[in-house]
Amino acid sequence: MKRIFVGTPLSFWLVCGVLLIYTGVMWLRTPNLARMWVYPTVRDITKLSVLHKARGLDVRESEHFVIKYKPQDQASVQMVLDTAEEAYEPVTDSIGFKPPRKATIILVSSREEMQQEMGWSSGQSAMGVFWSGLIEVLAPQAWITDGDLDKQKEQFVKNGPMAHEFTHLVVDAATRGNYPRWFTEGLAQYQEYRLNGYEWITSTNSLNQPLYSLAELERDFDGVENQSLAYRESFAAVRYMYAVYGDDGVRAVLSELNRGKTLPAALQKVCNMNYPQFEAAWQQWARQQMQP
Repeated sequence: MKRIFVGTPLSFWLVCGVLLIYTGVMWLRTPNLARMWVYPTVRDITKLSVLHKARGLDVRESEHFVIKYKPQDQASVQMVLDTAEEAYEPVTDSIGFKPPRKATIILVSSREEMQQEMGWSSGQSAMGVFWSGLIEVLAPQAWITDGDLDKQKEQFVKNGPMAHEFTHLVVDAATRGNYPRWFTEGLAQYQEYRLNGYEWITSTNSLNQPLYSLAELERDFDGVENQSLAYRESFAAVRYMYAVYGDDGVRAVLSELNRGKTLPAALQKVCNMNYPQFEAAWQQWARQQMQP
């Protein structure tokens, strides 16, 4: 008689079933915690897929970063690594979290390649992007035309994406993915401002105009019509937090997010203000303290 061993498979499926039920219950009762439980796994699986596609690239490492690149981009590698290392301590100290592993940077040779990689239209462009636990950076020679290496480095440090995208990575890890888009964009811009003095000001993002509510930004940050205003508001709200509550206050908010609280709940606990009160406070502060 043929023996059929069913113990291990049955146990496996029972465990899977229990986990599925548990996840469903968690999602209904505490959706933030359930999402935080699932998110790191999904992120890491996607990250492995991207790294598999990048397996043929050359690799260089620094103390806190690993960079993957094509041979034609070799001249930019050290500049990117040096700039990343310069951002490491200020960003991790401010956020209050150090990633447990080296952060991976993938150097992209051209805007067209980045558009193809990210599935963007021809009108979309960026010098860097954080996604799935990785940082993709447009090679400096693709957008810096000055031939002098010192001037290239100066321009890359001031206008490049390293501090911004690394902040996204640190916030993502520190909160286990539990944050609204406007908040991480505000934090990333603030770290740029703190390190390089860079503030994105355009003819359309003055704070002296009707502003989006935080609820609108939280609901559909990428969908609002005036994107530069959405980014400026995010920066202003976070800058207000640092000015009034300091690094410790922002770290406390991030700690609450790590525990599964929503941002409004975290602000209520740390700042003793609900969302509308916080919104009114940062807007009043920004109109008095920031360039309109």
